[in-house]
Amino acid sequence: MTETLAKMADTLPHGLISDITDVDRVFKSARITNLVLEPECQWNTLEQQSSTATPTNPQNTTRTTKMATMTVLYPSGGTFNMPYYLSTHMPLAEKHWKPYGAKSWKVVKLGDDAPYAVQATIEWGSMEQFLKAAQGPEIKEIQGDVKNFSDKEPVVVFGEVVGKSEG
Repeated sequence: MTETLAKMADTLPHGLISDITDVDRVFKSARITNLVLEPECQWNTLEQQSSTATPTNPQNTTRTTKMATMTVLYPSGGTFNMPYYLSTHMPLAEKHWKPYGAKSWKVVKLGDDAPYAVQATIEWGSMEQFLKAAQGPEIKEIQGDVKNFSDKEPVVVFGEVVGKSEG
C-alpha cells in the first residue's frame, strides 16, 4: 500500500501530501481512535457501473470504476477555526472539486487526546477524478486558504474505496 501511495503522490503538486512516513504513521498509530479505516468486505464492493453506449464503447459493455476518498488530517496542538472551515473552506473545495467528480464531504472533530484534531473526508467517483482535481489550477487557491483557519500543515492521504456498509 505504501508503494502505491508513493507512486500516486509523485503525480501530485508539491505539498499536497506529506511524505510517506507520515502516511505510515497515520495508519499505524494506535492513538487515532476516531479514524475509521474501511476494511475490504466481500458482501459489498463499491464500484460504479457504467453501461451507456458511447463512440468508444459501441457495444454498450459494462465498465467498472472504484470510488476514491481523500482524507485530510489536521494535527492537534494548533489553532483551528472550525466555523471558518465549515462555512468557507469546505464550500470552496466543493465548488472547485465538484466539477472534477467530488461526490460528498464530511468533517469529524476528533478526541482531545488524539494526535489529530480534525479529519475531513471527501468522496470521489474515481481515483482518476481525484488525481485530475489534485493537478488542476484550483488546488493553489484551496491550499492557500489553509492559513486562514489552521496554523498547522495537514496530512493528506487518499486511496480507492474497497468496501463500505450500506446505510
